[in-house]
Amino acid sequence: MTVIKMSKSGTEPVKMTETHSIVSGLDGLIEKMGARRTERLLRGARVSRQTCPRASALTDCPREMYYQIMDWKKKPAPGPELLARFKKGIAEEAEVFRELSEDGFSIRALQHPFELRNDGDVICTGHVDGIVEFYGTDTLLEVKSLNPLIFRSIGR
Repeated sequence: MTVIKMSKSGTEPVKMTETHSIVSGLDGLIEKMGARRTERLLRGARVSRQTCPRASALTDCPREMYYQIMDWKKKPAPGPELLARFKKGIAEEAEVFRELSEDGFSIRALQHPFELRNDGDVICTGHVDGIVEFYGTDTLLEVKSLNPLIFRSIGR
């Protein structure tokens, strides 16, 4: 950024260099804002112990699921980018359910936990984002956000 000031004679512009220090100060502010945001996000980072697979972490690889349970302490905590994405998703999900409620839909439950059992043993756990009544039937609803370009490319 450059500020131009006219010389005393009024005929020649004089470049003022003080603005450089102002811009440099803004760079410092931006860096400090980013650092504080990262610190705030990382305060919520954790890895939780699992006793069985989580529905959100199911994979085609049995070995990966085994290690998610047995070596869960070795799994790195999510980084600030992923934590920020989680936070945004939570806010967007809340907005979707607020709008559905405002539009007259009956929201039966939010973040409803479930367990999948086999012969009495819990083999998978998770949660459903919401349960919405639709024509007298409770309907499970998962809220996902996608880049609009990706959304258009997904078939129904």
